[in-house]
Parts: sequence; C-alpha cells; structure tokens
Amino acid sequence: MFLLSDDLFADHQAGDQAQALAAKQGALDLLVTIGQLPAGRIRDQLVGAFGFDFFDHLTVADVAVSLEAKDILLLSLPERLAFLKGVSRVLRRLIRDGRTPCWCHRPSTLKLSLAALATLVVSGKAGRKLAFKAVNRVEWFCFRDLALGQGLAYEDWIRLLAEQRLGDTEPDSADFAELERHAGARILEFIGETGQAF
Repeated sequence: MFLLSDDLFADHQAGDQAQALAAKQGALDLLVTIGQLPAGRIRDQLVGAFGFDFFDHLTVADVAVSLEAKDILLLSLPERLAFLKGVSRVLRRLIRDGRTPCWCHRPSTLKLSLAALATLVVSGKAGRKLAFKAVNRVEWFCFRDLALGQGLAYEDWIRLLAEQRLGDTEPDSADFAELERHAGARILEFIGETGQAF
C-alpha cells in the first residue's frame, strides 16, 4: 500500500504550529459541513462564500489556510467522504460561474481532494464508491489522465488506474482490493506524493 509522503504531525509541534493545525482543521470542517448539509439556503450561503482563491487556500475567520495533501489525514474516513461532497459542491458552483480550476500550478484544494479520494479508494470501506461519485460529478479538465468526470463506472475506473500504474504488468483482476490499492497509489503519484506505505 502507499501513503502520503510526510508525517502529519511533524510540522505541527510548537504552539504556533498548534494554531496552524487548528486553522486547518477548521477549514476542513467547513467543507465537511457543506458535504453533510441537505440542499437549502444555509448550504447555498456556505457554498457561495467561496471565491476563486478556494483552489489555492481556504479562508476561515479571515485567516488564509494553506493545505497540503497530508492534511487530509486530520479527517476520519466518513469525514473525508463529506469533505469530497463539499468540495464537489463548491467546484460545481465555481465552474458554473466560469471559474474553472486548473491543475497546472497544483492548487492545494484540488490536491487535497485527490488525496482524500485515494485514501478512500484504498480503505475498502463502503464510502469509497460514494466518494468517486461525488468527485466524478465535477468536470476535471486537467485530470484527463485520471479519467475523472468521464462517465466511467467505479470498477472500470479502478481497473484503468491500476493498469496505468502497473504499465506492462498485467493486473490480477481477481483481487479487486489489490486493484484499488494500485489505483489509490496512481492517484497519489499523479499529485506528486511519491510516498511510503500506508
């Protein structure tokens, strides 16, 4: 299996770092909340509060928070699913407003979303297919290599990513959990997390 390359808490040991960690947690929690809320006025207000800077950092209580892929580990697996639903809702609104995300400068929010998806895919938990569905509802223009937003079924998508990762080696299609691990590793490689086992 594969993991994010950095230790989550290595950067957050001193007092100032604890504040930074709390700010990151608050930013993530806001997107989790958006993902959990039913459609309605309150959710629309929260989604509408995000601007184009959403792609590079989140602002919570007037503090800009820079997120890294490893920060997704602050959330439990169910929270990661809600996070992806929240991000999907914000991205769809921004795209409707003509603000299309681009992967060229590696925006942290998109990187974090793909890290969340990768960790859910390899988890073997029921939520992984719902996470894929949430992410797949967004037109990911720069993620053509990952075949997101292109109408593939979950199982076909997993096989495609496993084949990309393995190259010339034929994947063992009888072990779907192994294919999911390869797919998760392929996503992490795509976002630059060359990483260790997780």
